[in-house]
Amino acid sequence: MGLDRVLVLVALLFFTPCFYFIPKASLAAIIIAAVIFMVEVHVVIPMWKTKKSDLIPGIGTFIGCLVFPLELGILIGIGINIMFILYHVARPKIAIEKCLVGCSPS
Repeated sequence: MGLDRVLVLVALLFFTPCFYFIPKASLAAIIIAAVIFMVEVHVVIPMWKTKKSDLIPGIGTFIGCLVFPLELGILIGIGINIMFILYHVARPKIAIEKCLVGCSPS
């Protein structure tokens, strides 16, 4: 476990009552500043060029998190992703090859 994780755990353990007096906007800014580097915008363009349907669960999750509470938005994204997976599993791509008499398998 890294030193930064230990510091976060110690801060949460001992200084949680002090966080009550910090304005919610400041806490939100700290969270946004910490998470902004996790967003990979440069991945969207290659996904758009290769398979546009892969972006639908991500966009659905993003919109769901903006409209609804965060937990419900994530559940909406999970539900959309499961629907896409089940749709592709229920409709497999099958190729049927017919062999005439006397042909050898290759």
